[in-house]
Amino acid sequence: MLLNFDVLGLICSSLTERPDVLSFSVTCSTLHPLAVEVALSMDPIVIYSEHTVQKLHAVVFADPARRAPHIHALDVSARVSSLPIPSREFMAVITGQFVALLEHTTTLRWLQLAINEQYFLRDPSVLSAIARLRGLRTLSLRSIHSDAPSWIRTIQSSLRTLSIADLPGGFWTPASVTTCMARFASTLEHLALAKLRTVRQPLPHIIPFTAVLSLVLDKMRELPELECLMRLFPNLVTLSCDARLDGYADQYFINTRERNLEVQERRSWRYLDWVACRTETLYGLGLKCPVRHLVIDNSPARLWNDLLADSLFQNAPVHLRLSMNVQEFALEGTTQLQEIFPREGSISHLSHLVLFVPYDTSLLSAQGRTLQDIWYLLVETLLSESQHLRLTHLRLVLRIAVSPNALDEHVAQFQDSASVLDLDPSAMSLTHAVQSLRYLFLALGVLFPGHYWHADGRFAEGERWALSKAWKSSNGVGDWPWQELSRGLSQHIINEEESTLSEEDEAWLRSSERSRAQGSGSQSRAANDAER
Repeated sequence: MLLNFDVLGLICSSLTERPDVLSFSVTCSTLHPLAVEVALSMDPIVIYSEHTVQKLHAVVFADPARRAPHIHALDVSARVSSLPIPSREFMAVITGQFVALLEHTTTLRWLQLAINEQYFLRDPSVLSAIARLRGLRTLSLRSIHSDAPSWIRTIQSSLRTLSIADLPGGFWTPASVTTCMARFASTLEHLALAKLRTVRQPLPHIIPFTAVLSLVLDKMRELPELECLMRLFPNLVTLSCDARLDGYADQYFINTRERNLEVQERRSWRYLDWVACRTETLYGLGLKCPVRHLVIDNSPARLWNDLLADSLFQNAPVHLRLSMNVQEFALEGTTQLQEIFPREGSISHLSHLVLFVPYDTSLLSAQGRTLQDIWYLLVETLLSESQHLRLTHLRLVLRIAVSPNALDEHVAQFQDSASVLDLDPSAMSLTHAVQSLRYLFLALGVLFPGHYWHADGRFAEGERWALSKAWKSSNGVGDWPWQELSRGLSQHIINEEESTLSEEDEAWLRSSERSRAQGSGSQSRAANDAER
């Protein structure tokens, strides 16, 4: 049966991977122009080096009127090292080609740059061409130069999303944010900044960014002052704050919290729904409003447990994702996981709990714990700490990293214990203890060091292993048997119920599960070969 061009075009347009589209384009010369347009429209086009600029320029300018309008996103933040440094003449050619691309891509909506990583991005003509892009809606600056604030003021588009890396040798202040970004005050919805310094003195000239709903603060060196943040961004829905405050005394957190609590007598974030930060930051913020979704890093665990308990009591989260890095020497009795959840009060609203526990083990002695020992200690503590909670969804993820200094024979024993671990008994215990549970997700992953030999002679190079299971209550109560869920369905429910880990941790877990599956397949094939 022959397929007409329209059918082939529909097939080509439905492909989702650029290599597939390019392969499809060689099926016939008539289909090639359409396939190129589809490939260009896939987001984003990544420019790794000056040579990538040359190739993209050649493709687009073979038919600029038809091809340029299909480019919607460019990522110019990665770099493949090229030595020696390109000549000045070559860079002039590349700069001209990139400016020409920008001038023709009037439909460009998304742009990510690393100005300090790409030589040609430093040219004033390139920066001017970017500033003239009127249709740009998302701009991400992963590395910038010290003159970036002046350049940002020249941008003519009405940005919706702006992400800016830290200024070399400097920091952002309320005044510099207002001066630099005043043009976007009524359109900007998502803002990410590094090294913002909030201040306590009067702020008479601040322009409120009323459209900003999402704020990400990175590399903070001090606790945020809510007086400043609430005036700058009065309508926040989500707030993420990465602050490293290890050198501060306890009184600093107490004083800042008192000021922030006092500010909230006059104003508050009425729509705040999602907050991500470390435990000490959450305590210092002193948020008095309920926050439906909290993402908390409580590392090192136990040090801040009392602060975390106070914050959970005050903020009454419905969804809580808690990361706790547990040290091996302190796991005995699992004191690091105790006394986190208040026994009474607002914590009763908590229905979704995601507990992510990274754990490092040395395995230096023959008395080292097996994987079962570590897992059951964690589950036992969770049982005692969660019985009073009214959870409907619980996800527990344990990630173990075995020290590179571990003795080979102990690593092999630890791996053997992993192969016989059964999650079902833990699931039964948890569902009996927390009668309100309707969904349960258990997972653990192990990263083995890459220096020991298996008993069968195979050398393990950074081998990863993971096991996960999920269950759903089959009768609406905690009684067993529960229905085990497929991997696809469990992941769908995790996504729908906002019970995911960070993107990095989810990717690690998936890749570890694939490694385990591939390892099991290899062992099965080896056994079959031996039988034959």
